[in-house]
Amino acid sequence: MEAIVELFDEWIWLMRELKGDSPQLAHSKYQESHYKNAIERKRKYYPGEMTNEANRPTIEYYLSYNIYNSIFESGGHEKLMFVIENPAKLLLVYNELHTDSMLVPRIPDDIVILWRENL
Repeated sequence: MEAIVELFDEWIWLMRELKGDSPQLAHSKYQESHYKNAIERKRKYYPGEMTNEANRPTIEYYLSYNIYNSIFESGGHEKLMFVIENPAKLLLVYNELHTDSMLVPRIPDDIVILWRENL
């Protein structure tokens, strides 16, 4: 759970940074540090299991898997297909279905709006 909170916080920070005056600069800075952060995070949470895949986009994979899986488990096939067909509504639907038992915290409203406006 600690890893998901860390990833979630980093993703929320990135989304808010991309909202600013220079989203390209914020994204470039993030990409520069992402490889190093991914390796450090993997060493922290999975010591002794270093592989050549340390540079995978952990935030995108781990968070998105849990968001889509939570939608499927809570809303079924119909809700999952809806968000796949309407990606701008992904985070809104996730929040509508959110329960305390889900690994990924509820998405802040400002991030839901940013997501919807940029897709």
